[in-house]
Amino acid sequence: MGVALTRSAQWTAAGYGTRTLEITPLNEVILKEIVMFVESFIYKHPQEAKYVFVEPLEWKTNLDPSAFESGYIVSETTVKSEEVDKDGQPLLFLSVPHIKIRSLGQLSRLLLIAKDRKLKEAQACIKGDIYAPVYDLNF
Repeated sequence: MGVALTRSAQWTAAGYGTRTLEITPLNEVILKEIVMFVESFIYKHPQEAKYVFVEPLEWKTNLDPSAFESGYIVSETTVKSEEVDKDGQPLLFLSVPHIKIRSLGQLSRLLLIAKDRKLKEAQACIKGDIYAPVYDLNF
């Protein structure tokens, strides 16, 4: 899926070896499709939404901890999901401004919490996931 997204989306070089997701009409359509898929995933596939990622998605967010309510342990600068993996690690951890998400279920909930910022969060997730491979787009 990462390769398909990399080839479909419009990227710009932001410096040596890095790419930035451009803000274009095509990318907005792609982001809206991703958001719709992820938001509905928790309802359409509740069992699969619980699978824990081997590596978390990580990015910088502008969401405030106060946006999180039931299902989360919230402090002034951090948020932890009550939902944890088999080792007791939270599936969502926010330490302002860095967020780590370890399941599609938590990503789905995050987008629902983000409300009118969900496209910005999806964009930040895609371009800010620091462990995502960088692909050479020269064909």
